[in-house]
Amino acid sequence: MMLRATDNLLIGCKSKKLVDSLQNFMDTHGLPTTRENKNSILGMGIGYTQYDKMKIFNIKYIETLAAKYGINDKCRSYFTPMETNVYGTLFTAANAKLLMTNSEINELKIHFPSIAAELCRFARVFRPDISFSSFLLARYTHCYTIVHIRLAVRVVKYLFTTKTLVWELNNEQYVEGKKMVISIAFDSDFAGCKETRKSTAGGVLFLNGCAIAHMSVQINVICTSVGHAETTALFKMLKAMIFLYNVLSQHWDVELPMKCKGDNNTALAYITNEECSERTKHWDVDLRYINEVYNDDKIIGERLDTENNMADIHTKPLPRAAFEKHRLALGIR
Repeated sequence: MMLRATDNLLIGCKSKKLVDSLQNFMDTHGLPTTRENKNSILGMGIGYTQYDKMKIFNIKYIETLAAKYGINDKCRSYFTPMETNVYGTLFTAANAKLLMTNSEINELKIHFPSIAAELCRFARVFRPDISFSSFLLARYTHCYTIVHIRLAVRVVKYLFTTKTLVWELNNEQYVEGKKMVISIAFDSDFAGCKETRKSTAGGVLFLNGCAIAHMSVQINVICTSVGHAETTALFKMLKAMIFLYNVLSQHWDVELPMKCKGDNNTALAYITNEECSERTKHWDVDLRYINEVYNDDKIIGERLDTENNMADIHTKPLPRAAFEKHRLALGIR
């Protein structure tokens, strides 16, 4: 596990041999290090399961966050961070022009940009299941209304309801000669935003079967087709995959080709398609990059059924059954 903040790097590992080698490397290059044996770092608890998997739990952190906004056991329980028709709610709020005055903001005693920033930080480090909800709300820090504040409070209520959930990370011991396995899952919600008609790209980056990085981001341009949106999501995740490959391949063997898993046939076909037409020239750069990596024998596409695509949790609000299924696939249980 690695967490980065400003100019500091926190590395958590059960292997004493690996920690020793990392500390020797840092000392050799004159970099200051501090070594501690603690079960709580940055407000999160750390432990291991009987199957040697690292687990992260955040009960105290969530309870502190909930108490800050007046949430307790008497509040209504929520099992998903957002309702499925959240885009309609946001669209209605935008049309109603319910912008709040400074006096109303002070009366509520809830600073929306602060709670949005806290949720985004929590999603990045501790609970990727709220990535979509957090980053969706973060788009409105400059034009929020009472509706956005209520939605943010609901996310906190969801965290409070599910505070006992533990995020398990695969902690496989490295075996000499064994190849590292990198893969990605990608997805997109085509024109989901009713205000801008922009799409949301989502993705998960896996290392040896463990989800180590997550993406939930609104695509800057308006995609004109499902294929365009899905291919853009593939392109964004592919860049993260190649970066990880370039880092790991300097020290270990990486299994090739790496798998790009998606549920859109058009995006998967574009991996091997070298031709550009009038319908695709406006995102030709993305297609060329994907195809170049494929021609270098580094990637291969793999079809994934929509109901089994865990990247879907980062693209839109899901019903409870689908949300819990994908949350479990990310290791949060």
